[in-house]
Amino acid sequence: MSNTSFVFNPAGMSVRLEVIAADTPIWNGIALGLQSNKAIIDGAGGSLVLRIRGQGTNALNVDMGNEVTYAAPLGLQPYDEAELADGFIVTWNLGASSWSYVIEGLRNGGASVTDAGSYRAGETPADLLDATLHLGIHIQGNPNDSNPRILRVKRVTLRDGTCP
Repeated sequence: MSNTSFVFNPAGMSVRLEVIAADTPIWNGIALGLQSNKAIIDGAGGSLVLRIRGQGTNALNVDMGNEVTYAAPLGLQPYDEAELADGFIVTWNLGASSWSYVIEGLRNGGASVTDAGSYRAGETPADLLDATLHLGIHIQGNPNDSNPRILRVKRVTLRDGTCP
């Protein structure tokens, strides 16, 4: 799912994703991305990606990075797989030189999954993203698995500036 194009605000942007329910992802999981290529997150053009990884080739964890995060994520935080079923809320802040996220509803007992950091050299939004962007939400399955994966989204919000 991608919206119409927009321009990244140098002062930063925030994405809030409210998921009602989600099947357990496998392979590279649920990916939320600011992407230059409207059609595909890992295609030509840069992307900044927040992945809620599933089982299969990756452990169950959340990580932030660019479109090649498979080997070198910027941050990893584990979550409880069963908690995906009843939904979760992601607040993802992207500044000119740093990022952060808070995810509620992925840990048993109510604790949030959080992380923050700075981009690696050459991987800031100015380095990776084209003049026009798209917000993409993807649930990625394994080509060897014939079961569809479903993600029920209640609301997606994209804002200039960073949210608390």
